[in-house]
Amino acid sequence: MGDAQATAISFDLWAKAAPSAVSLEAMESELERPRHDAQGTSQLLQGIGAKQLHGGEFQASAAAFGKAYQIATDAGVSNVWTAPVLAWRITSMRNWMESLEDLTPSRRNQIARSVRRELRRARWVAWWFPNERPHVLREAALSAAGAGRIRKALRLLEQSLDVARRQHAKYEYARSLVARGRIRRELDWPHAEAEWIDATNTLEAIESEVARTNPNGQDVPEATLSLADRFDTVLNAGRQIASELSRERIFASVLDAAQKLLRAELCHLWEVSDGVVSWDDDASAADLRMESVESNVQAAIAARSAVAFDEHQPAATSDAVSTTSVRSALCAPIIVHREIVACLYVAHYQVAGLFGEEEERLADFITTLAGAALENADNYSRLEKWNEELEAIVSARTADAEARADDLARSNEELEQFAYVVSHDMQEPLRTIASYCQLLSRRYGDQLDDMAREFIGYAVDGAERMRKLIADLLSYSRVGTRGSPFRPVDCQTVMQRVEFNLRVMLEESQTRLTYDALPVIMADETQIMQLLQNLVSNAVKFRGSDSPRVHVGVERSGSEWVFSVRDNGIGIDPQHFERIFLIFQRLHQRGQYEGTGLGLAVCKKTVERHGGKIWVDSSAGRGSTFFFTIPHRQLPSIGSGQSPWNAG
Repeated sequence: MGDAQATAISFDLWAKAAPSAVSLEAMESELERPRHDAQGTSQLLQGIGAKQLHGGEFQASAAAFGKAYQIATDAGVSNVWTAPVLAWRITSMRNWMESLEDLTPSRRNQIARSVRRELRRARWVAWWFPNERPHVLREAALSAAGAGRIRKALRLLEQSLDVARRQHAKYEYARSLVARGRIRRELDWPHAEAEWIDATNTLEAIESEVARTNPNGQDVPEATLSLADRFDTVLNAGRQIASELSRERIFASVLDAAQKLLRAELCHLWEVSDGVVSWDDDASAADLRMESVESNVQAAIAARSAVAFDEHQPAATSDAVSTTSVRSALCAPIIVHREIVACLYVAHYQVAGLFGEEEERLADFITTLAGAALENADNYSRLEKWNEELEAIVSARTADAEARADDLARSNEELEQFAYVVSHDMQEPLRTIASYCQLLSRRYGDQLDDMAREFIGYAVDGAERMRKLIADLLSYSRVGTRGSPFRPVDCQTVMQRVEFNLRVMLEESQTRLTYDALPVIMADETQIMQLLQNLVSNAVKFRGSDSPRVHVGVERSGSEWVFSVRDNGIGIDPQHFERIFLIFQRLHQRGQYEGTGLGLAVCKKTVERHGGKIWVDSSAGRGSTFFFTIPHRQLPSIGSGQSPWNAG
């Protein structure tokens, strides 16, 4: 059983303890005095609530737990000490509802709704503090069963059992077994009665193992909080131990807590590895008979709990403490992951019988916290190491990525410069070739035969196509590097310019071009005009036998504008939808439709530079609709002439 689960058991059993433990009256009296410690007050209310719960005062218990939760929440306190509050409040509310037979249906439903509300909170808490999950899941199951949702209840109980099993939480596992047996028994499942009896016996056996009997025959828990007069000291010492993140500081806090709470004259701590105690010279400096100390420590290790010794013990044990000057001694092991890692030793030179059951409980409280803190420190150390390794990996990869980005930037810059130089140097010879071929045709055309004139035509056409290809390649390379900064662009005005630029093509083809009221967007005006012009000219170029019709539309969709260019042309087979946006990809022979195969690639790169995407919807012979998106960005103030599209 893990340390956290042992603490949960002791908390539950402590609430059932006889008056020899901290009484309800003592805690209520402690609550009345002025306090400024939110966590201490919350934990004190937890103790009161637990006492009331096991005393059958369910409504008062629920109120106490609720107040404890509220105080901790208001103070921003959320830790393993306050985490159990909601689950216990739900337990109190459920028991209260089940105990009252005269509740009206409306009142019962009101309480059930409150339970469900608290369960939602408790599940969130259990997400951060996994030790609470078996309890919360069990209460959720019992709530579902009360609402008649039996299948859900049994499923939640199986989850509770699974979590408790993985956590080695025997006590929570037994309580969930009892709850499952109770539900199955009420449903008359086969063997349900025997299952419930076995589960109940298991739970009672665990409680008997944890509890022991005092001289008056009353059950007193193995580990409880100290008496009310040391309540604040206990809480402060516990928080100090739990907050440390190194082995040395945890051990120092343990010795400090033992000194304050156990009133010893000597406090010492020895580390243990594989059952072997690492003795040091400090013990002999303290004038101790080491054979006696070793015997005491081994007795505590064997018991796996605090053991007190004094000179009045029977002969069988008195030899273990017959020291030269020590009259009272107490040893308590510190356990981490079920392994004893250290042993706390406290002693007094003058007073015999100083350490009794209360001091043993306090010692167990201190060492249990120390074990949990050591486990936490170990996890924290591993996490720090993993973080350092991760930071090193991220740093190395970031440096590598930055180096690659720098190389890519230099490469792009060099490529752009190369493209500019090549395009400039190549276009001039091409113009010369085309010009001289045309001059040759004009001056000597009557002396050339038809084949010679045809060859000259091929040369001129090839030079012109090469010039256009180079110009388009240069435009493609400059989309992302030579664009203008984004500014407000009135797409209505841009579309009017597109219509003017394409007026000859539109008139010759008798194309009817229409467009919606277009918005003002943040964009590169030149590139947006080129984008729309390319899409409209493509729609005209790839027209069918009917009179061409092209419509440019737009609509707002969430955080972006969706533009569309729809035509009634020849359409595109769906298998070519991705291909048409790649450079140099043509679907038709050059003799059918002219072009370099770069127009839609430039459109795609332009849209992506603006943070959008482009796609097509079409079918062969039925026209095409090209869509592209432009993110809706906040526009700077443009005065009273602002487009109604951008209102709000």
